[in-house]
Amino acid sequence: MLLIIGTAWMIDALDVALLSFIMLLLKTEWTLNSTELGMIGSVTSIGMILGAIICGKLSDMYGRKQVMLWSIVIFSLCNLALAFVPNITWFMVVRFITGIGLGGELPVAAAMIADNYTGKKEAKCLF
Repeated sequence: MLLIIGTAWMIDALDVALLSFIMLLLKTEWTLNSTELGMIGSVTSIGMILGAIICGKLSDMYGRKQVMLWSIVIFSLCNLALAFVPNITWFMVVRFITGIGLGGELPVAAAMIADNYTGKKEAKCLF
């Protein structure tokens, strides 16, 4: 379980970090201005906020593993879809949905660790 959660967290962090590099390419490819570039980061963050709220509640109702799995599936499929979007509008729509998957995975994974570990082991896993 820790291997899966750790890998998911690592990929999530990599996704967010790589977005800044991708923005430079998008700026050139689609001749974007600063406002449009800022919107890309914003829609991702808004998606993450919604994903955290929605998936946190769903994981309480339907189980953490189920919601964790779907968060990873949404995140993965949307990242794949980003390679095929034709313009900035679709990029932002798909990136918003990607954010939902990203935001959903983070708190659910933390809750899974809290459910399965206590004390120093829990603190070590979350740090």
